[in-house]
Amino acid sequence: MNRVLFPGSFDPPTLGHIDLIRRAASIYDEVIVAVLVNIHKAGRYPMDRRVRMLEACCAGMRNVRAIGYDGLTVDLARSLDIRVILRGVRSAADFEYERGMAAANGMLYPGLETIMMLCSPGLEGISSSTVRELLDWGRPVNGFVPDEVIPFLDLSGNNIV
Repeated sequence: MNRVLFPGSFDPPTLGHIDLIRRAASIYDEVIVAVLVNIHKAGRYPMDRRVRMLEACCAGMRNVRAIGYDGLTVDLARSLDIRVILRGVRSAADFEYERGMAAANGMLYPGLETIMMLCSPGLEGISSSTVRELLDWGRPVNGFVPDEVIPFLDLSGNNIV
């Protein structure tokens, strides 16, 4: 079976994330979207809520499943016997960061490949950070996140969920 792991914080999932998931689902037999805890970032939404957001967004994609994981991506990939990680790239800065992570992951799990997929045109400026900032200021996030995500968000601008 041709499987890929798409790890990230997805805090919250954006149109860019879902675009990458859809495209990967057309290439791979199974796409496992892993909501990871990033110890360097304070998450706005709890992991289980982010998993539910992704499940709602991917409900029509039969070969996609969302899971939560607290640990290193390579450890999750090894435990699932997955040899390919998918990463999205919006800019040259993203590429450089992902290139370094791919090298480190390959050292920790020999044979693990990282596939970098460019974001679709028009989605380069969308990030979870931008969405969180818009929410902090009480601004609408339509056009940044899938409609399925909106019910899970705190739209008050209070940054409290």
